[in-house]
Formats: sequence, C-alpha cells, structure tokens
Amino acid sequence: MVRAAHSVGAITLIDAAHRYPISGLMSIIGCGFNRFLGHKMCGPTGIGVLYGKRDLLESMPPFLGGEI
Repeated sequence: MVRAAHSVGAITLIDAAHRYPISGLMSIIGCGFNRFLGHKMCGPTGIGVLYGKRDLLESMPPFLGGEI
C-alpha cells in the first residue's frame, strides 16, 4: 500500500500502536509518518507520538507556536 501511495505522490502515515517497539519500522515500511500511543507500551493514557521523516517535518510550518 505504501508503494502504491508513493507512486502517485502521496505521503503515508502508519498507525503502529501495536508494532512500534520493533526497531527500524519506518525504514522497513518506508512511510512518511508513524504514530503510536503511550498506553500500548505500558505508559500513561492520553499521550502519544507522531514521528516523521526529517525532510517532511522541516517542510511543514508549525501548527502552534509559543513566545520565547
């Protein structure tokens, strides 16, 4: 599915809630973004991570910014 999405220029996001502890998952699958939740890894409820490739993250403007 990722190959098919890339063939038309789409950016992919994989929900890796149950598989994230496997090292190198993003590079194996080739997705642009990967997300997982803390409670699936014995962490607290309500936290999560959106992990993305550096070039994609750097091309995106910040969604929320604060004052320094």
